[in-house]
Amino acid sequence: SVFEFLGYRSLARASQCCKSWSRASEYNCLWANIYFSKFPNAKFALEVSTIKFRDCMRGYISEDNKCKTIKFQNNSQRLNYANSLEGYDWKIIFKNKYGVEKRLRKKRSNFSKSSTADGSKSKPRSCDIIGCTVISHSVKQADDHRRVHAKNLISFEKKRMECEKLEKKVSELRLAAKT
Repeated sequence: SVFEFLGYRSLARASQCCKSWSRASEYNCLWANIYFSKFPNAKFALEVSTIKFRDCMRGYISEDNKCKTIKFQNNSQRLNYANSLEGYDWKIIFKNKYGVEKRLRKKRSNFSKSSTADGSKSKPRSCDIIGCTVISHSVKQADDHRRVHAKNLISFEKKRMECEKLEKKVSELRLAAKT
C-alpha cells in the first residue's frame, strides 16, 4: 500500500483524510516500520546479551536454566519479529519514544552549558530498549539502567520457568488421574 512509503507526519495527516484512510493508517505493521526507521538502534529486552548482561545473570539463573535471548542480524529481521508479536501498540510506542527524543533535543541544545557531577560532559540519551523511555545523563546511569532491564528479564524468566514446571506437574497429575 501507499501508506508504507509515508513517514510518521504524512501518515498522521493522511489518517485525517477519510474514515477508510484513518483505519488503514492504524495498522500496527506501519507504525512498527516507522519506529524502526526512526530509531534504528532500538532493541527488544530479549536482545540484550552483552557481557554486562551475562554478568548480571550469574548467580540468578543456574546454567541449566539459561535466559532466553534472541539475536537479529539487521533491522529487517527485527521488524519481521516485531510484526509477528501481539500486544505491542507500535503507534503508542512510537509516540512515547518520539516525545522523549524531542525533549532530549532541547536538553542537548543546552548540553554545552552544563556538565556532570564529576566534571566530565556526557550527552543525555534515551534507553535503546523498546518501550522504555528512561533518559540517562551519564554512562554510569546508562549502565545501571541496563542492569535493571537485565534483572527484570531474569525475574520474568524465573517466573516463566516456574509456570512451565507447574504446567508440567498439572499435566502429569491429569494423566495419573485418568489411569
